[in-house]
Amino acid sequence: MKKITCVFLILLVLAATSAFSIEIEGTAPSVPGNPTINGYLEDAFNGLKNQLGEQIGGLNSVPENLIRAFGNASVYASQGATQRGYNGYKSFAFTFGPSVGFQLPVSPFEIMDLLDGDPLKGAFTDGDLTFGFNPQVINAQIGFNTSFLMKNLYLGLRIGFTPDLGNIPEIGDLIGDIGGMKFSFSNFLIGITANYQLIESSKILGLITWRGVNLGTGFLFQKTKLDMTYPLGSFGQELEGGSGMSLSIDPNLFFNMDITTFTIPVEIMTAIDLAILNIPIGFGVDFAFGESAVNIGMNSDITVEGGGFNNMKPGYLTVDAGGTASPTFANFKLMTGIGITIGSVILIDIPVTWYFMDKDNGLHVGVTMGVAF
Repeated sequence: MKKITCVFLILLVLAATSAFSIEIEGTAPSVPGNPTINGYLEDAFNGLKNQLGEQIGGLNSVPENLIRAFGNASVYASQGATQRGYNGYKSFAFTFGPSVGFQLPVSPFEIMDLLDGDPLKGAFTDGDLTFGFNPQVINAQIGFNTSFLMKNLYLGLRIGFTPDLGNIPEIGDLIGDIGGMKFSFSNFLIGITANYQLIESSKILGLITWRGVNLGTGFLFQKTKLDMTYPLGSFGQELEGGSGMSLSIDPNLFFNMDITTFTIPVEIMTAIDLAILNIPIGFGVDFAFGESAVNIGMNSDITVEGGGFNNMKPGYLTVDAGGTASPTFANFKLMTGIGITIGSVILIDIPVTWYFMDKDNGLHVGVTMGVAF
């Protein structure tokens, strides 16, 4: 009885694993009225299919970690052009600059090794991968001291935009060096922010400014579209029977992503201004809603060499997978960075956000400039 139970469990696990593996389908090329050659073509076709399966067959048909990671990266990227280290200004503040949110399967110190190699390799060997990124090339935020509505209340408008990176030659060539992948990427962000200065700023020894304690929140909407082309290499099979014919494919795997996120940040911040250096520190959580929808596909024609058959019917191999996932609901974070200011001018500010509850290394980094009067 125990042996039967063990066998049943093993079969159940194998069935479950197979059910979630990506499926490779297609049709072998054929010559009408020539069953002998068609048999050889079918054998070579199955050889190609097996070769391709060895490369990508381990990928889950719905790689939820990969899908969710791109949604999480969208949430992280919504921190662009932040003013969280400069609250307490008298009238208004304006900041702008690029930023990027990403989630990685390695530590941030290993990011260059990841990008120099094959970032998606783990997805094909382990079935799934926690890897996602979301750059915001153009970010801007304007904030106003609205004490006429409520004392120590600051309201703001944040906008972010990334044109299609794949259509910018210099950036497209640079991204194309990441594992040979090609990207077409664009996004748009808009939202409102609100900050309340719970404890007002104060001077220490006349040189150091403590910016008090600020509570922040907001509502941020972001829409991202990403098309990624992943080259799989070349595969070939010779036909048996001495026909001198061979089959080959040079396929690409396509990831088409449509990501929509809604983020509600809740933050408590403070900062120390040491002459020209501004150092913020804070704690918070980003509550996230939305959906990441990903379609994974491949449609590769099979090239037939030799034989000289003019009535050859073409063959092909296809892959069809993908699915949807929601971003992580509660994203706890620590916030810091460093800024250089001269009077009301923010020469440069580098905000850093670490999503410390995320075992898969969620981070946001930006570069910001602006003024705060």
